[in-house]
Amino acid sequence: MQALKESCQRSISTGCEVAMICGTSGIGKSKLSEEFARSAKESGSIFISGRFDKLQSQPLHAISSAFDKYCAWLSVNDRSTAEKIATALKEYLGEDLASL
Repeated sequence: MQALKESCQRSISTGCEVAMICGTSGIGKSKLSEEFARSAKESGSIFISGRFDKLQSQPLHAISSAFDKYCAWLSVNDRSTAEKIATALKEYLGEDLASL
């Protein structure tokens, strides 16, 4: 938990941080994630998560899932940032944006 809290503190000063919780099945990753999510949200941070699924054939599904959740959160809670990101993606990717 301490390493996650330190990661959260770094994100406040740098503007961005990614932390991953890895381990074998049944060691408490989900519980740790839930507890940290509660702590992060109480401090005003945004917490998103993705879960690895052995049955999912999409590469990097956990990361894709996490960003889907973040985009959904943005569209509801921070329309201005969502619009800035959409504009930047359109400018940068052009027609390739449709492939996302």
